[in-house]
Formats: sequence, C-alpha cells, structure tokens
Amino acid sequence: MAFCIAVVAGWLGAPLGRRAELGIAAVVLVALGVPAIWRQLRQPQPTLLLDGEGIEGSFGFVPWSAVKTFQLRRRRIVRFSLATGGREVRTPRHEYTPMGANEADDVLEIPFWGSRSAVADDLRTYLPAVALNALDD
Repeated sequence: MAFCIAVVAGWLGAPLGRRAELGIAAVVLVALGVPAIWRQLRQPQPTLLLDGEGIEGSFGFVPWSAVKTFQLRRRRIVRFSLATGGREVRTPRHEYTPMGANEADDVLEIPFWGSRSAVADDLRTYLPAVALNALDD
C-alpha cells in the first residue's frame, strides 16, 4: 500500500521528500489500521443491544418504559422520544462500537442497524404499545 501511494505521488510529480512523507504516513496507517480491522473481522464488537429491558449502545442505556414514541425517518435514523428523566445511568454490559447516535435529554437518534422493515420489526417486538409514527423529513 505504501508503495502504491509513493508510486502515485511520483506519477503526480511530487518531489522526493513529499513521496517519502507519503510513504511513511502510509506505513503508519497500515500498521495502526490493519490490526484493528482484523480484530473487528474476527470478533466484531456489537453496535447495539435490544432486549426486554431496553436499548443499549455506545450512548448508554434507555429502558423501554422511558420510550414514548419512535419514528423511522427517511435519513435512515430511528428517532426515539423519551420521557423526561427516562435515561438511566448504567455501566454498559458490553463495549460497543461507536455508531454516531445523537442524544438530548428527551430525544435519542440512532442510525438504522438493518433494513427499514427489519428495524420496524425489531422495535415492534419490544415496543408493541408504541405506535410507529408516519415518516417525516
């Protein structure tokens, strides 16, 4: 990979010093990135846990009793409206892969973890009393 970057930089007319910098940067990125990618392929970290108690991820834990409604949005995000003070402070049971969840006191937005229908089915399993709102956005 480092060789490829150095060759491309040479083709683009970069000076020798710049090619050396790019080669060193490529070697460092490969040395740091490959082991992490290999670990994730061998033993992937979970991104989310849905069970009878609630939903847990890198954002923390939210019990189902704290969820008032949820919406599946067109941006491939699930938006949970939470009861005030519904978020429990609890040490996660697992180490989770960060997933870019947006959180506020009464709202939690999580990217889809599967297809739209799979996400809706998963949520209906645990939240049968909560109505699925219409799309907005």
